Amino acid sequence: MSPFRENLAREGVSEILAVRGPIGIMAFHGGALERVTDVIAAETARLTESTYYAVLHPDDSLHVPSKFIDPAHSPKLSTLWVHPEGTANRNDTFWVTMGAGARLADLAAAAGDVEAHRVSERAQLKSTLKRALETVRSGRPAVVEVAIAPFSGQVLG
Repeated sequence: MSPFRENLAREGVSEILAVRGPIGIMAFHGGALERVTDVIAAETARLTESTYYAVLHPDDSLHVPSKFIDPAHSPKLSTLWVHPEGTANRNDTFWVTMGAGARLADLAAAAGDVEAHRVSERAQLKSTLKRALETVRSGRPAVVEVAIAPFSGQVLG
């Protein structure tokens, strides 16, 4: 899992997106992490009519270097970069597709406080399911996406 995705999944971490124009100002280390950076960025964006994106942190315990910021791990950030004037931004509704080929573990992790796993090797399955079950028993949701080759000729569905 990427550090950015892990950070977005932490309790109390939130994203803010205000689409105003084609230029964007971002504050990835806002809230209690680097105090006042989000305030300065928000005010600058307001005064210049720029788009504003921030990640607000409830404390200063996890600093994710900017090189790990990946829009694929945030539906809001991904939508902003691809369709800055689209319906999702106008309605503040960020839908995600869960059809064939969707990386469900990534979608779950980007949505919030979910422990997400993707298993691609049969040997990983048992230990991953065990970790996920422990997570659920501790009160947090878990998603296990399994994408392994079939071991028989059986066809389901």
